[in-house]
Amino acid sequence: LVQLPLPKHIDEEAVLLAIDPEKDVDGFHPLNMGRLWSGHPVMIPSTPAGIMEMFHEYGIELEGKNAVVIGRSNIVGKPMAQLLLAKNATVTLTHSRTHNLAKVAAKADILVVAIGRAK
Repeated sequence: LVQLPLPKHIDEEAVLLAIDPEKDVDGFHPLNMGRLWSGHPVMIPSTPAGIMEMFHEYGIELEGKNAVVIGRSNIVGKPMAQLLLAKNATVTLTHSRTHNLAKVAAKADILVVAIGRAK
């Protein structure tokens, strides 16, 4: 288990590569991220997994919906976008430099806000 973000003086990629992909409970190892993107996930990061569970529990249909994900982190934003795509949602992945973000968000059937900044 690695608590991200790491302090700036620590090489995040080196730390994540040191984890055995089969023991990577967060799904942050590049191999596990690739498995998620190829549709064969072994471990799914907990926040996106929890959001998907919430959609399921509340009976929220994702297929055909316009989903906007604000945030492009490897921890939440990108995995969330992939999980929504796997459920046949049309996904727009946005970030802090997206032009007219409010306009893009207003058109969403489903809006996932996954932003944050390390202090």
